[in-house]
Amino acid sequence: FSFAATMLVYTSGAYSGLVHKQVAQQVFSSCVLTMTCSFALDYCIATRHFDFRRELQLKEVLLDVATDGFGRIDLRTQEFVSASDTLLELLRVKSLVGKRLASLVHRRGHSVLGELLANQHPRKTVLLTLISAPFVEGDTGASSSSANADCVLAFDVKVSIYDSGSDVADVLFKVVGGVRRHAPSAMPEAEDPPSENP
Repeated sequence: FSFAATMLVYTSGAYSGLVHKQVAQQVFSSCVLTMTCSFALDYCIATRHFDFRRELQLKEVLLDVATDGFGRIDLRTQEFVSASDTLLELLRVKSLVGKRLASLVHRRGHSVLGELLANQHPRKTVLLTLISAPFVEGDTGASSSSANADCVLAFDVKVSIYDSGSDVADVLFKVVGGVRRHAPSAMPEAEDPPSENP
């Protein structure tokens, strides 16, 4: 639009004799330079955005290969913002978004988990027991479901923080040992842990 407007002014001025040739050339050159810089800036921004997304996807793939899954946790609420497919497959659930990490951890590990998320030590690893009631086709989601009661699973996992910011942290999970069935009466949901804000 600016280019067309400049050309219109230049043409009108040239025909009316109000614009000298040298001034018109300078205006035209400035317009072309501005447009070139604008195109170059847009290209750089688009390329950087693409590279960033590609780098993020590569990091997620590498984390999935090196671990048994990872999730992004909101440090203010301890809720999952996102979870890798590998972690969903491990816990045999369809989604973890909006679910508190502490609700998956055996009550004995609540204080350990709270300390880990509060201090955010990237190299520190803690051993926790995750408990999950896998999704069952046709289940209404009721906690008293007999199908869920028969399928409660427990995993001993090493939990560590890969990266963290002011509000979120990428948490890694690595299974230690095998999967075992867990007594439904010991499900952590029976005792909802308090939120521990860092």
